Amino acid sequence: MYQIQKVLMFIFLFVFSFWGLFTLLTGKVLSLDNASSIIITEVMPDPKGTDSLYEWVEIKNISTTTLNLKEWQLNGSTLADIQIKPKEIIILAHDVIALKTLLNISNVVIKTTVNLNNAGSTLEIKRGVESNKFTYPKAKENITFELLEGNCGTIQLNPNGNSIGKVNNSCNTPAITNPNLPNQVPSIPLENQKMIISKVCPFPTGGFEFLEIKNTSSKAVNISNWLVYDSKNNDVLPSIEIQSQKSYTLYPKKVTLNNDGDKITITNASKTYSNSLTYPKAKENECFTPDSLKTILPNVIIKADTSTSGPLISIKKDTTANTQGKIGYKIELKIPRLFRIQFSF
Repeated sequence: MYQIQKVLMFIFLFVFSFWGLFTLLTGKVLSLDNASSIIITEVMPDPKGTDSLYEWVEIKNISTTTLNLKEWQLNGSTLADIQIKPKEIIILAHDVIALKTLLNISNVVIKTTVNLNNAGSTLEIKRGVESNKFTYPKAKENITFELLEGNCGTIQLNPNGNSIGKVNNSCNTPAITNPNLPNQVPSIPLENQKMIISKVCPFPTGGFEFLEIKNTSSKAVNISNWLVYDSKNNDVLPSIEIQSQKSYTLYPKKVTLNNDGDKITITNASKTYSNSLTYPKAKENECFTPDSLKTILPNVIIKADTSTSGPLISIKKDTTANTQGKIGYKIELKIPRLFRIQFSF
């Protein structure tokens, strides 16, 4: 009996250690959820307009048989008495008529009373031992979270805003480096990508902080669904066409131009092009442009000093600075019989 206990203990420790090692190395926890015939494929927690009218959840029957939704519950709320066919996608909404009118979709839409938390939440659809969970983080306005097609189990922000009633993006969609933004889709012509942040004014007196976006390409560019973002938030740009070499002034709603310094980025709708401007702590009414933020390194000259005069610090105007793109001053520090240091800015 003692030997059997030792064997069982060894098996237990082996399994426990393997589980812990797997979690440590992969950052994943194996799911113990039972496979579900119906899964949640997309959610819109923070629609443009009234949430109670336009929130929605998309579900899909991934089995090979027709099922009745009255046997299923979403976060404890029983669904309607309606059939869902194999591979069929059905939408759950607070206001069926309002959503259909807004999006003009042909899918079946049924009513639900489940509220979607904009700060992030977990939804669960279940029937008996069958269960499927959909966990999403803090929502972006008018952008859904989608479950990628395939076996990766990845939930991401939808790069197209939403794909209600349609097949989602696949697991093969390449990712971009910013985790707060949607994944990439195929690139657009380079001609349409030459948009830059030309000015940032974070601390205007008696007004609203703003930035300017300039089209440096030779053609007009429509910035519809472009994003401007910092490390925390993003704003979706409106459908406005900016002519070649013209600028557009933007007063961001969600993105904050921090007075203590920040990095602001714009990216096109397909996330294949971006331009950033990083600025330091701002004074009141101080604006920053790409040219004003270019790093100017001083010229440093160190010489031996044999004079017997006292220590000296001098500041002189540098008349050659304009041709070199410098600020225009020379600072000289002289320590008699030791050294002389000259900085040219």
